[in-house]
Amino acid sequence: MLMFSKLAPTNVSSCKKTGKLQLRLNPEIKQRPELAGEVIYKLRAILISVNQIGLVKVNEEFFKWLSGDKTMPFGENNRHMPVRFLDFDDLTNNRYVATNQFRIHHRETKIPGVVLLINGIPVVVGEAKTPIRPSVSWLDGAHDIHMANLGRANDTIDS
Repeated sequence: MLMFSKLAPTNVSSCKKTGKLQLRLNPEIKQRPELAGEVIYKLRAILISVNQIGLVKVNEEFFKWLSGDKTMPFGENNRHMPVRFLDFDDLTNNRYVATNQFRIHHRETKIPGVVLLINGIPVVVGEAKTPIRPSVSWLDGAHDIHMANLGRANDTIDS
């Protein structure tokens, strides 16, 4: 299962590129940009609910959104249309970024070793450990990720 968290692109340029990708994948939103706010509202509500429903349920709900299973009444006569964040038909239309030491600033700074973003959305978070120091093992990386997830489960979303 993919782990989604409250990571986000940290610079304006990256956010603008991500926004353009989302508009291209969702022509209804491109025609009426104010609809993007409704989608963001829904996604923020999911994140805020993490303390009530748990991280696994939040990840499952985000997975439904990312896989195109969620719809919004954006079509003609309020017909429900899927909201797309990823292009599964032509994977080359997506923007892939792998980061090293990605910084997340929320109450405290967290720096996961590796983050894979697709269209600006973090889909994989990993922790890399050195093979040179025998005192550091994969268990240390697993512990770091576990502790980061516990911290996120206790965080709330700030406006």
